[in-house]
Amino acid sequence: MLPSGLSTTPIVSVVIPAFNASGCIDRAVESVRAQTLQEFEIVIVDDVSTDDTVAVVERMAAADPRVRLVRSDVNGGPSAARNRGFLEAKGKWIAILDADDAFKPERLETLIARAEAQQLDAIADNIDIHDYHADVTIPRVINRLKTFDGAYFHLTLEEFLKNDFVESGYQFGLMKPIFRAAFMAENNISYPTAYRHGEDSFIYSAVLASKAKMEISKAAYYLYTPTFGPVSRKISEFSRTNTDYIKKAASCDDFLSRFATSISPEARRLVEARKARMLAFREFLITLESRRSLGPVGTVKRLLQHPSSLQFLPTLILGKVRSMLPFRSNKTTAA
Repeated sequence: MLPSGLSTTPIVSVVIPAFNASGCIDRAVESVRAQTLQEFEIVIVDDVSTDDTVAVVERMAAADPRVRLVRSDVNGGPSAARNRGFLEAKGKWIAILDADDAFKPERLETLIARAEAQQLDAIADNIDIHDYHADVTIPRVINRLKTFDGAYFHLTLEEFLKNDFVESGYQFGLMKPIFRAAFMAENNISYPTAYRHGEDSFIYSAVLASKAKMEISKAAYYLYTPTFGPVSRKISEFSRTNTDYIKKAASCDDFLSRFATSISPEARRLVEARKARMLAFREFLITLESRRSLGPVGTVKRLLQHPSSLQFLPTLILGKVRSMLPFRSNKTTAA
């Protein structure tokens, strides 16, 4: 049975794409079930898992009818799974949750109340980093949010593009907004299925280019598990990110093909700069990965052959220095 007092129509649909997530999806679902706002549904889209994900979700669905399993016919990646979840969602709001991440208990109530009060189309928050192997939390890691005034601030496309680039550390594209379902449908906005890297930045840019009224909370209510644990220095086996900066650069062309005539000249310039930065970063990564075979002289020579990649050296050096410093963290307490 549903908890007493709940309406049959959910306020929010939490969409969770899942592929071989049997080892982590219980944590994600339980973090939703622990929300202070209980009028939700959880739409889990299985992307043709080969492990026990389906069985795990079926057990959870049997225990709580608000958990709903949707099974894809073919493996289409996270974008296709999220899009399917959008189509299946019945809530006024749609919240994205990755299978290896979690919500803090007050997230949905806090953000949706703010969105309703301000008549927003989308709202997001800062993120905490959850290092799976070390079981520690690094709080509020998008430090660039500190440059804005107030507990919440209005986000424009230009501000998003200025703060969503790889050398900024934890960039804006890592946030997981909550969308007004009607806005997404009316503007025909969905995740791009042609690539599996940079799809978040694309859809957030598309939302803002479609004139969404959107705010960001400086507080963090989302626990994000990165591919590489900054404390444990270990790879998370649950991460499914397929890094591809060629396709990430191509996503800029895709975006401009749809929105170039409806966004500001400054936004177009920033998108073009983003594309150039992605291609330069790819060359920088190739140099790093080849440095042993190239040797010191060859590495310097290759960097000089691709001078635009030199912009990433200060961030690399700063990261190396920080990795040698003692780390202080808070123990993870959220589900």
